Amino acid sequence: RLREKYKLHRKQLDPHEKDRLDELILNRISGLYEFGRGTLLSYVSLSGEVDTTRAINLALSSGMRVAVPLCVNKTTNLEFYYIDSLSQLRPGTFSVPEPDPRAHELVTDLGGGICLIPALSIDRDGYRLGYGKGYYDRFLTNYQGLKVGLCYSDCLRYHLERGKHDRPVDVIITERMIKRLNKRV
Repeated sequence: RLREKYKLHRKQLDPHEKDRLDELILNRISGLYEFGRGTLLSYVSLSGEVDTTRAINLALSSGMRVAVPLCVNKTTNLEFYYIDSLSQLRPGTFSVPEPDPRAHELVTDLGGGICLIPALSIDRDGYRLGYGKGYYDRFLTNYQGLKVGLCYSDCLRYHLERGKHDRPVDVIITERMIKRLNKRV
C-alpha cells in the first residue's frame, strides 16, 4: 500500500538528513515570487512531514499574514485561522497543532496568497497522495491562491491513481526542484 510505503520512508529518514532536506525545501519556498506577496496558508507539520514551521516563522518575521488549518469538528472540512505565533496553537484533531477558533480570525478571502499542502507523494501532474480523508481536496475546491505541494524527491511518482474529488497542486516543491504545473502560475 502506497501510503504505508511513504510513511515508512519518511520515518526512516536520518534526522540530520531530514533537517538538511527541510532546509533546502524552505529555501525553495522562500524563493518563490509569490512568497511575501500575500497570505501564507500552511499546514503545521508533524514529525516525518516536510517541516513547515520554518516557513511559518520566516513568513511571520517578514510581516506576512499567516494562517493555519483547523479540522472542523465532526466533519472533514478545514478552516484556516490567522496566527501571530506557533505558540498560540494547541493539539487538535489527530494531535495536529491547531488554532483556537474563539481566539483567532477566520480566513474568509480565499482569492490569493499561497497555500502549503502536505503530501506523502505527488505525481508529475500535481496530484497528491495524502492521508486519505480528503480534507485538503475539499478545501482546494474553493481556494484560488497558489497551491504548493511539498514532499521529498524520493516520494515523487510518475502517476498516482486519482478520484473525481482529487485536486492537483499548481507547484511541486522538493529539496531538488520547483516545478510549476499550471499555466496560470
